[in-house]
Amino acid sequence: MGETNAQIPRRVAARIVARDPTTGEVPLLHCARGDFFKLPGGGVEAGETVETAVVRECREEIGCEVALEENFGQLTEQRNSEKTGKLRETVSHVFSGHITKRLPEGPQMTESEIERGLTVVWCDSAKDAEARMRSKQGTEKKPAAARDFELFMRVYNAWNITTPTVTVESPPITSTAVGERCTESKPS
Repeated sequence: MGETNAQIPRRVAARIVARDPTTGEVPLLHCARGDFFKLPGGGVEAGETVETAVVRECREEIGCEVALEENFGQLTEQRNSEKTGKLRETVSHVFSGHITKRLPEGPQMTESEIERGLTVVWCDSAKDAEARMRSKQGTEKKPAAARDFELFMRVYNAWNITTPTVTVESPPITSTAVGERCTESKPS
C-alpha cells in the first residue's frame, strides 16, 4: 500500500529569477551531471523564511546579494529523492528579484554542488536564459529541469519580455524610380 501524504517527507525550497539591472544579465546554474540548467536557490533551513533562504542561496550559489521583488507562488511536486530513492514532496517557492551587488569572493558552492558540477552561467538577457533552459527540456530523467523551467516561465511571462516598438517621427521618404536615391519630401 502507498504512503499517505502525512507520511511523505516534505522539503521546502526557495528559488529566484534575478536580473542584473546594470547589464540585463540573468544568472542560471548549469548542472554538469545531467546537463541541465536550474534556478539559483535551494532548501529552507531551520529558522529561515523562504525569503531569507533564497537570499542566502544567492550569496552561496551565484556570489551575489539580491533584492526580492515579487513572490510568484509555489509549485508542489512528489518524486523519489536522488539521494535516498524514497518518495519526497518538495514545495518550491519562486521569486523575481534583481542583483544589488556581485560579491568579490564569488560563489561559495557546497561539496554536494561541486560534486554535481554546478557552475554559474550569466545569460545575456532573460530571453537568452529562457532559450538555454528550453534547450534542455524533454528529459524525464531530470525533473528538476522541468520544475525550474516552469517556475522561470512564471516570472519571464510576467516580465512581459518583448522587443519594444520605437516610433520615430520623420518626414516621409519618396522615390521616383527603383534604384534611384530616396529624397525627403518637405511639407509645403
